[in-house]
Amino acid sequence: MAFAAMLIGFARAVFVALDQGQIIDTIVHGLVTPLATMPVSVAALGMMVLHTIIHVPVPSVSGQAVLTMPVLVPVSDLLGLSRQVTVLAYQFGAGLCELLTPTNGALMAIVVAARVRYDDWLRFALPLYFALFGLGAVAVVAAIATGLR
Repeated sequence: MAFAAMLIGFARAVFVALDQGQIIDTIVHGLVTPLATMPVSVAALGMMVLHTIIHVPVPSVSGQAVLTMPVLVPVSDLLGLSRQVTVLAYQFGAGLCELLTPTNGALMAIVVAARVRYDDWLRFALPLYFALFGLGAVAVVAAIATGLR
């Protein structure tokens, strides 16, 4: 718990520094500018991939939310993407990555307790992960198409 609390505190400190330094607006503008001409589904799928990548160095899902949501929510607002779809992209990107992340202490403890080598686990879990990620991408695009608000 102490490690998770430190990650959440560190993520919040990063946000406060970016907010007080008025750097978040620059980051949001830099992210929105290239995405403004693309369909919003591309931005939502990009958010899923971004959350997957960020989840490796920040294995705490709550810490990751504190770190990324203050940037991605304004991006989604400016692109016309609903906040619910933004959270859905976060859930699929970060949540599914829990199956693979070597920095996830619970996963590593379970793999060790089961006496399974991590590379064997990856060989087993990667096809499942890609199938679930694909289903998540379909769900995000469907949420956009149905006008989830």
